[in-house]
Amino acid sequence: MNSAYFYDDQPGAEAPLHKGASVSSEVLASLGIQIIPVPQQGYEARLKAIAAQRGYPADIDIQAIQSTSAANEKTWSTEHIFLNEVMWYTLQSNNFVDFRDLSNNWIRVPLTANTLYITPAGIFNRYISVDKNESALVLSKGQFGFVERKGTELDNHPVRLNYLNSVGK
Repeated sequence: MNSAYFYDDQPGAEAPLHKGASVSSEVLASLGIQIIPVPQQGYEARLKAIAAQRGYPADIDIQAIQSTSAANEKTWSTEHIFLNEVMWYTLQSNNFVDFRDLSNNWIRVPLTANTLYITPAGIFNRYISVDKNESALVLSKGQFGFVERKGTELDNHPVRLNYLNSVGK
């Protein structure tokens, strides 16, 4: 199921042509990233159950995302941290999300249909769009929000520091 890999970070490399070594599910889990297959039939009930188990509000707002606009694409492709845990359920996608590991390397995770991706608050990430026909649902543990990384100022952001503490760094 997991097909994550280290991304070689070559300029202009948005597609999987720049693959590095594979990254195990255990490595992703050690960073707080979870990837859970969720069949499309009955997915709403399953998402709400997972959200409840993880302490999301009972009246969770599930936001639908259809395709990626140029403005959103630029925003999401900029390195950032989420201020709260975020869950993405992909209905259709051939895009990617990149996460920075604790050694500052990019790990690229292909987004596939009928899969839930749980992203912890405070991990550096960015979204890579190569397919404009994405359809996904987004759930945030609290109010949805993120902060773009510009230089090193996010290294001492309270959400980032909490994340580093939670993964033992």
